[in-house]
Formats: sequence, C-alpha cells, structure tokens
Amino acid sequence: MKSSTVPEVDDAKVTQAILDAVAEVKGTQLENVDDDARLQDLGLDSLDLIEIGMIVEQRLGVIVPTERFDGIEALRQVVDVFVRAMAEQFGAAQ
Repeated sequence: MKSSTVPEVDDAKVTQAILDAVAEVKGTQLENVDDDARLQDLGLDSLDLIEIGMIVEQRLGVIVPTERFDGIEALRQVVDVFVRAMAEQFGAAQ
C-alpha cells in the first residue's frame, strides 16, 4: 500500500506538467505536440529547458539536478528525467 504523501509516478501527469510549463515559457498553448517532439523544433533552447525544469520541479515536488538536462533533445527525454527522479526520490516503482 502506497503512502498518501508519496506522489505517484505517472507518465501522463509528468508529460502534462511539462507541456504546461513549455506553454508558460513560450507564452502560448501548444496543440498536438507529440512527446517525441524535438525541443529545437518547438523553439526551445537550453535556458528555456532549465526554466521549464524549475517550473516542473515546483509543480511535481521533485528536485532534478541541472546536469540531468545536458544533451536532452526531445520532450520524451525530459519526461524520462522527471519520472526517474520521482522514482528515485519517492521510492516509487517505475
């Protein structure tokens, strides 16, 4: 039985939090964005990615070291970083 204080590691929830943060950083709502979309194709650079990471950290209550964002090129990779960090920090199974 999971403790109610441990957030569930849910790809859909993480993906939505990231998409919301991207929309906030870009100042526009994203439509029909596949999680395999390349960050560059969305007009995002490395500084945008750090800002998105900080927003998502706050919303999901997880801390991700900045260096984990090095080399990330697609939204799916950002989701994977957060899912892994949540599993590590909260002891949830992936």
